[in-house]
Amino acid sequence: MKKYESFVRCLSVLEQAERNLATQNKIYYMEVITQFNLIFELAWKALKEMLNLYGVTEVATGSPRKIFTAAYKLGWLKNEKTGWICSSSEKAVDGCLLRIG
Repeated sequence: MKKYESFVRCLSVLEQAERNLATQNKIYYMEVITQFNLIFELAWKALKEMLNLYGVTEVATGSPRKIFTAAYKLGWLKNEKTGWICSSSEKAVDGCLLRIG
């Protein structure tokens, strides 16, 4: 579960981000978005690995949206309306950032 371990490490970095500083400093803001993008990629790929381990074969070639939806249906995610689902759509990532966490 290398992807999951990487996800956890990167998430701990993002959790240390200062929201106030991100609203005041454009470079800091862009770095937070970059870190979020990395976490998003690691999250859906780690979920995909876990779903495959649990025999959920219909997501073998699925999109991030399908992966997150399948995880939600299994009860692995608390709320389908989280930023994860929002981020996997056509909407801009930074529009969803404030709704996560």
